[in-house]
Amino acid sequence: MSFKTDMFIMTGKGTPEDSVDKYKRDNRGKDLDKEWTYQEVWDELFSSGNVLPKPLTEAHRVVIVDADDVAYRIAAACDKRSVVATIRGEKLEFDNKTKLKQFCEDVYFDFDTLDYENKVVSEDISFCLNTVKHTIKNMYRDINATHVVFFLGGSDNFRLKLPLPIKYKSNRKSSRKPTHLKAIREYLNKYYQTYIIKDVEADDCCVGITQHIINNTDAYAITYQRDKDFLQALTKNRYYHSVTGEITELSGGLGKLYLEGNNVKGQGLSWLLLQTMLGDATDGYSPKQFFNVRYADKSYYRQFKDYDKEKDLLLAWVEQWKSLLPEVIEYTTWEGVEVKYDWLELANLFFKLPYMMMHPEDTTTFTDILERYEVNYEK
Repeated sequence: MSFKTDMFIMTGKGTPEDSVDKYKRDNRGKDLDKEWTYQEVWDELFSSGNVLPKPLTEAHRVVIVDADDVAYRIAAACDKRSVVATIRGEKLEFDNKTKLKQFCEDVYFDFDTLDYENKVVSEDISFCLNTVKHTIKNMYRDINATHVVFFLGGSDNFRLKLPLPIKYKSNRKSSRKPTHLKAIREYLNKYYQTYIIKDVEADDCCVGITQHIINNTDAYAITYQRDKDFLQALTKNRYYHSVTGEITELSGGLGKLYLEGNNVKGQGLSWLLLQTMLGDATDGYSPKQFFNVRYADKSYYRQFKDYDKEKDLLLAWVEQWKSLLPEVIEYTTWEGVEVKYDWLELANLFFKLPYMMMHPEDTTTFTDILERYEVNYEK
C-alpha cells in the first residue's frame, strides 16, 4: 500500500483531489510573524468576541488543539527513515539501527567497525497538507465541534531560563526534525485559527483555556492532544487523545496513581507530585541526580498509591523528599552559576517544570500547594 493511500486511511475518508476545506478561515491581513503572550490570547478568546462567542453556551463545543503535536506527528509520518551500510562489499538498507545491529550479529560482523548513514526520503508536501486538512475535518466531525483553536509553541519559554543543572529540553537538540514540520506549522498559522505562543508553552494555554471553559461556562470544551502532563490538572478538565480517539474526563484534586502495564501513570495532584519528584526524561530534567539513594517510579508508586487525602499525601511527600536529599544541595547551573538550595527551594524549582499554568497570572508554587492544604513544614 502506498504512503498516500496509507495517510488517507489513517486520517479519515477522502481522496487527494478532495481539496475543498470549509474549515479554513479568511486570514487575510493576519500578522503571520506575531507571537502571542498567554494574556493576549486569553483576552482574544474570552473578551474580544472575535473568536469565541460571548457568552459561551450549551450550544458551543470548543476544541483546543495542541498543534505542535499534530504538526510533528503528520510531518514525521511523511518521512521514511532508514539506515544504509556497506557490509562486506554489499550496500544494504535497514529500517533502523536496531535491525542493522541484529543483522551484524547474525552474520558475525563487528558493528562497532561499521560506517553507516541515516537516510530520509520525504513524501511530497502536498500529501502532508492534505492530511492536515483531513485531520482537522475529523476533529469537527468526531467531536461535533463548533469552534477549533490551534496553539503552536513560539519563543522565550520561561522554563528554558530556569537555573537547572541541564537546560530544559536540551536533550532534544540532536534530534532531527521532520522535513515538512516547518511547512505544516506555517500552513496552520496561515489558514486556520492559530496562535503562536511565547513565554510559556502551548500546553499551558491548552490546559488553562480548556479548564476555564469547562469550569466557568456552559459550553463543552476539550483539548486535542496526547501529552501526559495534561493529566496533572488540579481542576476539572477533559482531553481527546489525538491518536487513540479516547476521551478522558479529569476530576482534578487528589487524582490517583495506577499501573498501565509496567508503567506508572496518574492523574491530578498525585501525578503532578510524581513528576516533580522523579522528573521527565522526555523533557530532559530530573532531581534524581541529587538523591542519596536509588529511587524510581515503582518505589514511588508503592509508597504513595493509597493516599486518599491531599494533606496526608503532601505530608508524606515532603518527608520522603527531604530524606532523599542532602541538607544543602549545591550544583552549577547550565549557565555556569553556582547555586545552593534547601529542600523547599529545590522542590519549588522542579515543581515549575511539570506544572501547567491555569491562567495568565498563575504563579502557583510548591509552597502555595502546601499552604493551600494547610501542610505545616519546617525548612
